[in-house]
Amino acid sequence: MTMIPIDQIDVEPGARKIVDTEADKRLQASINVVGLLEPITVAHAGNRYMLRSGGRRLATMRALGYSDIAAAIID
Repeated sequence: MTMIPIDQIDVEPGARKIVDTEADKRLQASINVVGLLEPITVAHAGNRYMLRSGGRRLATMRALGYSDIAAAIID
């Protein structure tokens, strides 16, 4: 697991966008209390990263103002 700057992670344009505000609020509250329990998954994309899983976690960390996120890098 590696800490990656959030601003270096791209999301594929066709990525599924699920909006569940109640679940998002619960995730925000959980991250505020205990932190991120499961890292996101990314792949190298040049000198950046492409998100493979964990879109809600990434969006929540961005919304909370975090600059880095724990990620597993796959190739």
